[in-house]
Amino acid sequence: MKNCIINIMMGIAFSFGTVGQEIHSEQDLPAPSSSTMPKKGYAFQLKEMLDNEEWEKFYKSAPQFLKELSNNLHDKKTKTELKDFIWILYFVSAAPLYELEVYTDHNWPYNGDEDLLMKSTITGYMVCFDVENASKLLGVSQQHLKNTISIYFASLLHTFKSSLIPDADKQAATFQHNIDEKARANFHAYQIRCSKYNSLARRDNSMRFYMKSIMESRFIDMLIKYFPDNSEEVIKYIKMAGYNDNEIAPLLERTVGAAPKGSYLLKEKIGVEF
Repeated sequence: MKNCIINIMMGIAFSFGTVGQEIHSEQDLPAPSSSTMPKKGYAFQLKEMLDNEEWEKFYKSAPQFLKELSNNLHDKKTKTELKDFIWILYFVSAAPLYELEVYTDHNWPYNGDEDLLMKSTITGYMVCFDVENASKLLGVSQQHLKNTISIYFASLLHTFKSSLIPDADKQAATFQHNIDEKARANFHAYQIRCSKYNSLARRDNSMRFYMKSIMESRFIDMLIKYFPDNSEEVIKYIKMAGYNDNEIAPLLERTVGAAPKGSYLLKEKIGVEF
């Protein structure tokens, strides 16, 4: 997990070098260049947790922080609160998922799937983000904020998509036939590894559910809202999320369908014929 530590110099703004490219890892995600991170507050606390590799504490704290901030944002938000909010979006988008090492005889240290739930939940905050008001408060263009949120949402989908395991359920069911004899002889170790395979399968099913039932439709709706009549921009972020040309048509069909708002997408040639 040390390779996934987010090393961010407080206050440094990064350019958006990943626009138009697939996001390959958390390190590819640019920090918000619209504002420096507050030197205290929720985002600062989350950064400390990430620096200390306190993954479970991070994923349990982030929902509470976001809820408290969003309650304030419904009223008259301050510039500091808005900065805090955007940096939390970044940290949750960039944070690595829990790591599960199957081929060890140690129990998995995490009690739940807070990482998956948090990354799915935060997309709801993204689609409801008031770009117009944030632009006025921060003194940056609406287009810049739209690009920022689109990149972060794309990274969330990419993280899930790249973490899926082909035939995860089948692997869990057939694990007992593949386990080495040494582990069989140690029944305790055998039980631990079986439990880990079952956890992998459960997490894989959860990611597929979050993607298909929640995240994909939110993503496309947001992109259509941000980039109406601009299919090239929409497709750019879809590809950034890890979808190839053959996957784009099915994605649009199951999220946009025959809805008039997305008809311009379905008429375009984007690597496949509609």
